Amino acid sequence: MPELPARDDDDACAVRDDAQLCAARLLGSRTENERLKTQPSSAQRDVAELETRLAEAIAFGEQLRRDVDEQEREKSVWKHSSERWYDAYQREREARASCETKAKKSSWTRPLRDTTALARRALGHVARYGGDA
Repeated sequence: MPELPARDDDDACAVRDDAQLCAARLLGSRTENERLKTQPSSAQRDVAELETRLAEAIAFGEQLRRDVDEQEREKSVWKHSSERWYDAYQREREARASCETKAKKSSWTRPLRDTTALARRALGHVARYGGDA
């Protein structure tokens, strides 16, 4: 091997600094390389966690949709039930109104609320003039 020329102290310091810089770069790249090696496994953990959270969110959304559908069905049942009840109520009111109208037109009948007075009058008529009540 050929002999290297002798260097002065400045050259030696510069070479030492260059060597330290290269060593630091190598160590830095080694730690960077290790960090990059661990990064995929941490990314895989993050992806797995996000997938489980997504599955939970989808399941929660499905449950909410089922609950809303059930509430809509119940609302529909109650609506139809109340409509039927109101229709029956209206028919009863109309029947009562027609009975009252007919009773007002007839001289010998009274509205339903006057039945006790009508019964008293009938009993008084029977007591006064005789006959069947």
